[in-house]
Amino acid sequence: MKKLTLDKTWYECLRMWRDIVHSGYFKEEWLEKSGYEDELYNNCFFCEWAKQHRGGGLTCDACPAKEIDAEFECGKEEYDYLFHPDLFLAKLEELNKIRLSKKCA
Repeated sequence: MKKLTLDKTWYECLRMWRDIVHSGYFKEEWLEKSGYEDELYNNCFFCEWAKQHRGGGLTCDACPAKEIDAEFECGKEEYDYLFHPDLFLAKLEELNKIRLSKKCA
């Protein structure tokens, strides 16, 4: 996999979850359709970025979303990506808005 920039990571992650929520794709279907099947560590742009930029170890600790919200967990009950993709997308959009506002400040 080509090295991801942080901006590209956020862009692709949001694009994936928007498509999943609005088109009804399953994550694996989206990855295959988009040419990312077997490309991403844990089938996740954030995990792939963490692996590429922070090395081995537990990628959850190096997740880009945790830089904005230290309590972020993709499987957190209130917005679990598997059971509540719409709420997960909303959480990602909220975090991205904060990220972009810090970047512009």
